[in-house]
Amino acid sequence: MNEDDLRDCFAMFAMNGYISNMGFNPQAHGGICKDGETNAEAVARSCYEMADAMIEARKPKESSGLPAIRRRVKKGE
Repeated sequence: MNEDDLRDCFAMFAMNGYISNMGFNPQAHGGICKDGETNAEAVARSCYEMADAMIEARKPKESSGLPAIRRRVKKGE
C-alpha cells in the first residue's frame, strides 16, 4: 500500500465517522462548511485534511537527547 492509498483509506474512515456522527449535516454540528460549500464538499475536504494529519502523525519524530547507553559485554562473561 503506497502513501496515496493509505491517505484514501484514512479519509474513508474519517468520512464514515463524520457521516455516522453528524447525520450528514455538518452545519448543525460545528459548522465545518466554508462559504459556498455544500455539506458533501465540506465532509470530503475535512476527511482529506484529517487523513493528511494522520499521515503526518505516523512519521517518526526526531529524537532529542542522548541515545541509550548499553552495557558492553566482555568476552568470557
